[in-house]
Amino acid sequence: MSALFWLKSYVARYTGKVAILLLIFVLSTTASLVPLYLIEILINRVFAASNVGLLFPISLGVLSAYAFGSILGGSSYFLRWLDQRITCGIRDRVYEHLQRLSMDFYERMSSRPLLSRVVDGVERPNGF
Repeated sequence: MSALFWLKSYVARYTGKVAILLLIFVLSTTASLVPLYLIEILINRVFAASNVGLLFPISLGVLSAYAFGSILGGSSYFLRWLDQRITCGIRDRVYEHLQRLSMDFYERMSSRPLLSRVVDGVERPNGF
């Protein structure tokens, strides 16, 4: 639980961007459900009832919903950008901490485990 509070301090700088990203995810999910509903209408009201007049508007709605969903699919770029900003903040903080450590610490500590801890510790929240 303390790790979440620790991570929250880095995410707090980007609260507005996280809110926008959540809104995009909600819109993207909604856009992915609309074609299913429209296809149901297409099958029940156009093909089953032989109402050809609705074929074009519903088909256009399905294509528009897929296009809108594809546009919102670009949010993965925004998510990666946000992820990199947060990871960069964590890396900066770790680097500053390593700079403050004494030379005795570096004489006692082997470089391989230290480097492994730093890289793993910074990359672990990356997937979260």
